[in-house]
This record gives sequence, C-alpha cells and structure tokens, in this order.
Amino acid sequence: MDEKNNTPSTPCISLIYALDCQLGRIFAEGLEARWQRHLDLAEYVRGWVRERGFDFLAAEPYRSITLTCAVNSRNVDLAELKKKLGERGYAFDNGYGKLKGKTFRIAHMGDMQLADLQDFTAQIDDILS
Repeated sequence: MDEKNNTPSTPCISLIYALDCQLGRIFAEGLEARWQRHLDLAEYVRGWVRERGFDFLAAEPYRSITLTCAVNSRNVDLAELKKKLGERGYAFDNGYGKLKGKTFRIAHMGDMQLADLQDFTAQIDDILS
C-alpha cells in the first residue's frame, strides 16, 4: 500500500464479498453450534461407513470432523460409483495416487446439513443395491 491507501494490485472483490457472506453465516449459527454440527455430521457418516461394512483409513483418534476417508474393504467399483453419482448430480472422490480405488472420501463440512448427507448416502445405497 502506498500513501494513497491503494493495494499493489486489484483485489479479488468477489472473494471478499464471499468471505463476508460466509462469516455472516458462521457467526449467525454460532461457532460452538457449527463445530457441534460438524461433529454430528461426522458421527453420522462414520456410522454409515461402519454399517455398510467399510473400514476407515485413519485410526479413531486421528479422524477429521470435516471429512471421512473410508477404505474400500468391500471392493466396490469406485470409478463406476463415482460415474453414477455424477449422473445424479453428486460429487464423489474415489481416492488418488496409490489410494485410487482403495479409498473414498465423504465431506461433512461448511454449510452441509444432515439432510444433505442422508440424501447423498441414500444415493450410494441405491446405486450399490
């Protein structure tokens, strides 16, 4: 910044507005409530993973409350599952690098609600049945 209070380049105004909007949502929900919601969502996904016979990549004390990485212990064709979910309008990641096809990740963060995850996991159940 110089004496005129200018930035050295044009700031990305749309990102500043997006940050302001998201911070408004976070503070309206409350930080403690938001963290609890993320934990509740993580517990839902972990229960779904267990009930479907998949394993977890991370050991219990190291699991994230914003993303679950499951091991494809059922040998599901994850590439096909990803394709079919995409056709239904859902994003799904089937691992990358050495873990491609061996793991999959389900996010449970941000503005996601329980109904969102229930719908997503129901789509997976429907495809796998």
